[in-house]
Amino acid sequence: MKKIFLSLLKAALYTFVFLGIQLAVTLVLSVSAMLIEEIRAYITGDVSSELYQLENLVSVVTFVSGAITILFFWIFFAVRGKSFSQEVRWHRMPNAGQAWLGPLECGFGMSILSSFVLALIPFPEAWYASYDESMELLMSGNPILLTAATVIAAPFVEEVVFRGLVYTRLCRGMKTWIAALLSAVIFGLVHGTLLHLVFTVPMGLVLCLFYEKYRSLWAPIILHMSFNLAGSVLGYYSLESAAPIIVLIAIGVYLTVLGLLSMRWYRRDTGLYVRPAVPVSVETEPLSLDANQ
Repeated sequence: MKKIFLSLLKAALYTFVFLGIQLAVTLVLSVSAMLIEEIRAYITGDVSSELYQLENLVSVVTFVSGAITILFFWIFFAVRGKSFSQEVRWHRMPNAGQAWLGPLECGFGMSILSSFVLALIPFPEAWYASYDESMELLMSGNPILLTAATVIAAPFVEEVVFRGLVYTRLCRGMKTWIAALLSAVIFGLVHGTLLHLVFTVPMGLVLCLFYEKYRSLWAPIILHMSFNLAGSVLGYYSLESAAPIIVLIAIGVYLTVLGLLSMRWYRRDTGLYVRPAVPVSVETEPLSLDANQ
């Protein structure tokens, strides 16, 4: 019971640190942008324009809060005499070219499925309204800056927090599948809306699966990035101008299954099917993944 309590406490603390930094950065940047706009309006006498500086607020917050989060945890573990990269299992994957295939394929496939399968499910209108409002805010601003924040910064930081820290700490006090489910629910809740929760929880479970099977944080990072990239691309196309929805769903299923098979082939070719003599733990030195050793 003590282990369970400690694992839950650590997972909660890491989550609150992540959310707290995001909130603090949002408040500071919002107030700063409004003050700058007020000063500009006072000097120019133009009070009719919108707050231009707030257009890219979400992207800027993502980059700034992400950098602060990574720096905070790096210092946190360094002060405790621990290696941040070892704590989150942030080490290279052998045969990088082959290693990337599974996460990339599965990420694209799951993104397509979540986009079109959910469109066929009759959720309450209030869910769609809340989701659309959230996405409108997230998709505002410079497209290049927005894409970089959505596809690179957000997945990287979220995987460090929710797989590298939250999930691994939960594993120390409970069974792996329970830790995966609980971390996936937390991952879904922080995205804010009920419709987000519907597809982020299954995605969180798959991210935990890839994290465990590849024994490296890079696998879920790549999968998460490809998921968001595909979602960003699909967001620019209307359903009416796209191929028949059944074809898109079939493509999504194909890529998802292919990604899981690529993961299996990669584990076979690199020797990851051979279980280590000592269980993998974030508290120990990372295991070498070189099949030749």
